[in-house]
This record gives sequence, C-alpha cells and structure tokens, in this order.
Amino acid sequence: MRKGLVVVSFVLVGLLAASYAFAATLSSALFEFDPTKTNHVAAAWVKGLGETDASGPNNFAVLVSKSTETAANASSGVVITGAEGTVLNDPTSVLGFDIRDGSHCGAGAPRFNVVTMDGVLHFLGCQAATTVEAGDGEPAIEPGWTRKKLTPSDLNQAFPAIPTGAISSTNTVSSIAIVFDEGTDQGVGFAILDNININGVFLGRPGGQ
Repeated sequence: MRKGLVVVSFVLVGLLAASYAFAATLSSALFEFDPTKTNHVAAAWVKGLGETDASGPNNFAVLVSKSTETAANASSGVVITGAEGTVLNDPTSVLGFDIRDGSHCGAGAPRFNVVTMDGVLHFLGCQAATTVEAGDGEPAIEPGWTRKKLTPSDLNQAFPAIPTGAISSTNTVSSIAIVFDEGTDQGVGFAILDNININGVFLGRPGGQ
C-alpha cells in the first residue's frame, strides 16, 4: 500500500511540473463541427478585429459563429492545445476571455468545456461569468470590449464545479475548448473573442501567446 501511495505522489508531482511547462506553450486550434453539412458554422482568427496585440500590429480576434438554429447539430470554437496537465485546484484558478460588445453571451455559448483527468466534462458558460477589470500585468481592456472571468471551483459558474485542494485527477486538465453552439434563435449567432485566459496565460493571436 505504501509503495502505491509513493507512486501516486510521484505522478501528481509530475502533473504539477507539467502544468508549469505547458503554461509556457499554450496555443489554439480552431474547429468547425458540422457533420450534417449545414454550412452555417465558422471559426476564424481575423486580422484587425481584435484589441491591440502586444507582439505585433495585426490585432487579431477570434470569430466564432452559428448562423442557424441552436437545435442544428453544429458548432464552432477553439481548442486550447497544450492545456493537458494544467492544474485548476486553487480558488484563484481562472478561465476567461475578452468579448466584443454586441456579441452573443449566453448560458451555453460561448462556453468553456473542460475535461479533467477523471473523464468528467465541466461546463462554464459566458452568461455566468463575472465582469472584471484588467489586473496587474494583464493586457489592457480596450473600449468596446468586456473582460469575463470564470472560476472553475464556483458552483455558480461551473457545472460540475472543479474541486480545490490537493492535486488529483479531478482538478487536473485533460482538455480545454471554447464551444459556440447557440444559434440565431437565441441571439445574434456569433461572438468575437480576444485575450483568452487560461489560468493567467493570455492567448490573443493564432499560433499561441
């Protein structure tokens, strides 16, 4: 039994170390899920649509859209690559993004889908997010944009909530994606996002930080 505990301890320490390594290498990959060929979903990084990029003049933002009814089996979004191993076990852990005013911000879209290492899917929707100001060292929030913050351990913002405390499979990430699947019967059918926040790491352009 003691040997098993030692092995588990080494695994969890390894996951924690991996989380710091992955934090420096987060990137994004867009997706358009449309198995029935509705041709009504899109995801794209658009030059000139976003807030000021610290790394260059392109000012990218990501556009996700669904220009058909919510019931259609179709969605668009962003997969956060390199997120596996990220630990969300602290009350200050955060997911979020800046959203362009006028975008759709519903209960279910855009939302974070977080799968933890125990195989549980956690939903964190835009409507439940808290509106916040820019923190120290964070990218500025420009006019026409709103910064949204979601706390994975908050029962009012995550379903089910991700538990805090010791590092385990229940609060260590297997995958993270932002999904947009609410259509024009629910709102404008699109959202424009920038400065995607993965536990303090901001993504605001294609290809990474």
